[in-house]
Amino acid sequence: MKKKRSIIINRAKRWTLVIFVIWACVGFAKLGLKIEPSTVEAWGIGNWAWIGWIEAFFLWCMSIGDFVFICLATALIGFAAADKIGWRRTWISAGIIMGFSAMLETIGTLTSFPFGAYHYTNQFGPLIGGTLPWAIPMAWFIIIVGLHLILSYWFWARNVWSMALIVAALAVMIDWIMEPFAYGVRGYWQWYIGYPPPANYCTWFFASLLLDRASPLPLKTSGGTDWLCETVLIMMLLTFIIGRIAYGV
Repeated sequence: MKKKRSIIINRAKRWTLVIFVIWACVGFAKLGLKIEPSTVEAWGIGNWAWIGWIEAFFLWCMSIGDFVFICLATALIGFAAADKIGWRRTWISAGIIMGFSAMLETIGTLTSFPFGAYHYTNQFGPLIGGTLPWAIPMAWFIIIVGLHLILSYWFWARNVWSMALIVAALAVMIDWIMEPFAYGVRGYWQWYIGYPPPANYCTWFFASLLLDRASPLPLKTSGGTDWLCETVLIMMLLTFIIGRIAYGV
């Protein structure tokens, strides 16, 4: 039974990776060519009765594309974590990171503290309570756990706090790269002053530091790497960079 379960999980992991890479590459092309819903409609595919469904399919994929990307990335980081620390600690880490980040982000949108004054749109998939996209706590999980697992295998940290400090610093760097893409290109959220204030990056640092430290993640891992975390974070960064270059932000 255990062997059969392992086979099923490995197949699920392999197919999730394949779909993720294909989905990400299509996204790169879409961003690089600046293809928007209006672009697809201008092609006039919908005027051809027998293949008009193709336009509807393209538009549907574009409407859910970013959320699907995040869901696939979350699954891959979960698979990678389970391989290193087991499913129990993976679920605990997910609960801590996603639960606290969801609470913090909800407070932030309602009170403008501690990130600054901003609000989310419906461009990043379904919302929790009409306020917070489900994708946001998932993104926190991807970044914190993904960075930690990469560092725990490839680099050496003296203790858990030094590891958490490095993870937090890199998380802020990723957020800094992501921000102009997220609010300027995709419109996931809007800052009331037009750009992220310093408080946003300070909050990202301290929240990432505490969430990394609170999660049952190892200081050091061994046994090789399956490159899942590296692939996910590289694809995310390429998405931000290609989008920013294409749209000049």
